[in-house]
Amino acid sequence: MTDGQLRSKRDEFWDTAPAFEGRKEIWDALRAAAHAFESNDHELAQAIIDGASITLPHGYINSQALRHPLRNELEVPETLSIMIFVILNILLLIIQPGKGNESQPPNYSILQPNVLAVEVNLAESNPMVNVSLRCEETDNPREVSWQYNGAPMDQHGNDITVTVEELFGGNYTCYDSEGAFLNYTLVLVRSSGHKILMGSGDTGYIACTSQNYNGSFQCSWSWSPDRNGEVMFVTATRWSKGSEISCALGSSQQSISCQDQTYCPYAEEVDRIVIELGVRHKYRLEKYSVSFYINEIVKPDKLEITKIDQSKIEWEYPRTWSVPDSYFPLTFEVKELPHKKDCTCESKCRRNKPVKVNTTQDRQWTVKKGFIICVRAQDALCNSSWSDWSQYITRGKGSRKYRRSNPQ
Repeated sequence: MTDGQLRSKRDEFWDTAPAFEGRKEIWDALRAAAHAFESNDHELAQAIIDGASITLPHGYINSQALRHPLRNELEVPETLSIMIFVILNILLLIIQPGKGNESQPPNYSILQPNVLAVEVNLAESNPMVNVSLRCEETDNPREVSWQYNGAPMDQHGNDITVTVEELFGGNYTCYDSEGAFLNYTLVLVRSSGHKILMGSGDTGYIACTSQNYNGSFQCSWSWSPDRNGEVMFVTATRWSKGSEISCALGSSQQSISCQDQTYCPYAEEVDRIVIELGVRHKYRLEKYSVSFYINEIVKPDKLEITKIDQSKIEWEYPRTWSVPDSYFPLTFEVKELPHKKDCTCESKCRRNKPVKVNTTQDRQWTVKKGFIICVRAQDALCNSSWSDWSQYITRGKGSRKYRRSNPQ
């Protein structure tokens, strides 16, 4: 079977897979993970599988089921299990050719012009990889000398091969016979560890939020102490074709602002958004990823509280929230605290008594003199983040003067 015939059979399988029951978006996730795995992007494949909450309860594909917690069960007949097993093994043969195969692709890639990303297997006893460098794209190469991180090298010529060991990348520069600068190649070494950004596997490294359902969102990250990094690439895509997500990198290189041009707030999201971030510190390159639906990261802005009369206050939906309110309802939490307490106080705020938190969809509240009224909002239809607290403060018992917090 030719490579083209194999790909045709594989595409036919994925196109007809939903007919075997199960939710289409879960099949789409499996398809996207398989494509990522075929591209040797194992981290993205794992992120897609984790993001879709797909697990193999028996550790391998069999006639049981791939299970998703929201009753997304894909009952896999044994013939289909065999087909998946064969396809995955064929893919493994394609992306992991034998040692004697001279067409094996190099274990480095062009990250951007003049920047190479090298894969070094640190599990080997002597981890190293040979990398081919070229000074100029020309049919008539001239006499060329090279430097590594500013130090002269013994190698000369337009094309040279260097050995990269462990995580020791570097900046290779080339010069003509008179010492004039010609070109450079920055060699970075990919690391499977995560040391450049703050966070952990449990808490994550990239935090994303959205003010509403208009298709815009923001993501941010923080550098680890003593490891101020540089963003080498950042992408935002959906698994399905046809999505257009544009992003702008913040001036501090610690955030992005994105807009999904094809997002429809009145339709159910079928595919997750996948963020991929590549950062470097010196010559170490690390890759991070996160995936989500908009309704998982939506967080309303703070509420604006106004006074009705001496005994009542009210609040409105944030100006940035999606409309109409009937289609995008909010629910509210309200709590009352003594003076000199902050809205973030959760326990022992009232003479060691627990704080009562009231849940309501009303927008009015009766004021008690001498108390701070704290209010926050959440999408009423999904378990996403609460807004930051807004507070309304009376200046003292018996006073008619009130102070309210302004939304930010």
